[in-house]
Amino acid sequence: MVGFESCAELANSGTSSTLTELRCSLSFEACRDRHSGGLSTDEELIRDLLRAIRQKVEAGELA
Repeated sequence: MVGFESCAELANSGTSSTLTELRCSLSFEACRDRHSGGLSTDEELIRDLLRAIRQKVEAGELA
């Protein structure tokens, strides 16, 4: 299991490439949004993460 600090590092680095890393980054962005009261929401980043996740799933890259 990936810890909070690892997810934070990954999300902040912008280097997510696997489905698991993308999901971790998306989850961290949801936490960031919740804890900031919506002040730190980067909707473009969230859309990019969702698009990348969709592409991985459609390509069968489920790891």
